[in-house]
Amino acid sequence: MKITILAIGTRGDVQPMVALGLRLQASGYEVRFAAPEEFESFVRQQELDYFPVRYDIKNMLKCEAGQALLESGTNATKAMINIGKVISPMLSQLGSDCYLACKGSDAVIHSWLGHYLGTSLFEKYKIPTFFAFLQPYHPNQAFPSFLSPIQSNLGSLLNRTTYLMQDMLRWLSFRTAVNQWRQQELDLPPVGISHLKDNPALRIPTLYGFSSHFIPKPANWGEHIEMTGYWFLDDSDWQPPKDLLDFLEAGPPPVCIGFGSMMTANPAATSDIVFKALDRTKQRGLYLTGWGGLELSASTDKIFQTQAIPHSWLFPRMAAVVHHGGCGTTGAGLQAGIPSILTPFAFDQPFWGQRIFEAGLGPKPILMKKLSVEGLAAAINTAVTDKGMQKRAADIGKCIQAEDGLGNAVAAIERFLK
Repeated sequence: MKITILAIGTRGDVQPMVALGLRLQASGYEVRFAAPEEFESFVRQQELDYFPVRYDIKNMLKCEAGQALLESGTNATKAMINIGKVISPMLSQLGSDCYLACKGSDAVIHSWLGHYLGTSLFEKYKIPTFFAFLQPYHPNQAFPSFLSPIQSNLGSLLNRTTYLMQDMLRWLSFRTAVNQWRQQELDLPPVGISHLKDNPALRIPTLYGFSSHFIPKPANWGEHIEMTGYWFLDDSDWQPPKDLLDFLEAGPPPVCIGFGSMMTANPAATSDIVFKALDRTKQRGLYLTGWGGLELSASTDKIFQTQAIPHSWLFPRMAAVVHHGGCGTTGAGLQAGIPSILTPFAFDQPFWGQRIFEAGLGPKPILMKKLSVEGLAAAINTAVTDKGMQKRAADIGKCIQAEDGLGNAVAAIERFLK
């Protein structure tokens, strides 16, 4: 059976889908993996059949709308408007590539950013379709939408209402581009705002790639929704360089700081805040520079700098981790059993930051646009000294380490197919 996976987004969106693709392939399925060209070498290195999607996510984040998106924080309206500005100009090309990638497939799996593509391709091909989401999409009473401007519990009625807001904002941002693509590429009729009353996406079998030990499954989510646990990529073959091992052995566990694919408007200023916060707390640091062009100008034997290290190897060797709050990085921090300090930029990141804080697994999140030496230093000091926080983090880490998210996902797919 041939399954096509459509993975649209940054490294944090793509890597869990690669892990899912590998487990499906190991289970006997033929997997085609469609992703932006930025990730071609990464996907091919994992020995998955790669299909190119012409969408340059890295440069899109550098443009004016991309920077506005990264600075939107908890402003959901601003975030969705700028997501639309970033993606809509490329949606026709993106949709065309995804359409071609799905030809000849027996089933299709879509990530969240492929939501409208997924429902339209399901309508066109009429083959089994699954959503594989890393953020909560289905309405519920337990917590607000990840795009809600207020992330604390609003009560059952208002929590559910935020999901209607999410759908309306997103549809207003994408409707013109989506309908043009549906008509020109798929020969399907345009979709109006009435689809919000009977959203077909809410009935499509959905896999959520995060853990119910962290976010319990809401009571109203039906059997077509499966919370499988996190989809971690196996990096056990990765070999650390000698200078990294020497650094780790030279002192106590450091604090890891990195913002993944996120790009700050002023990388030098952000790096200066990191350097001064570590110095003020007298903590050793491991600085992951990522996509953002971050680099410490001052040289010190107390901070190790590198672009990226597999989180599954690195985080268990850290005292705490400071990161942007993407779902995958949040999951890796939970799995490692260490406190997390989240510095959300936008999108789903404030949601995960609030969940970490409410669960007592890390200090209150600090929006990246409000990051300061004082705030970061205080959060680091809390994370490395609060014994209760450290125990709670260690306890949930043991639960997630025992969870087979990928195995649960494959089992769910097979159950849905039957």
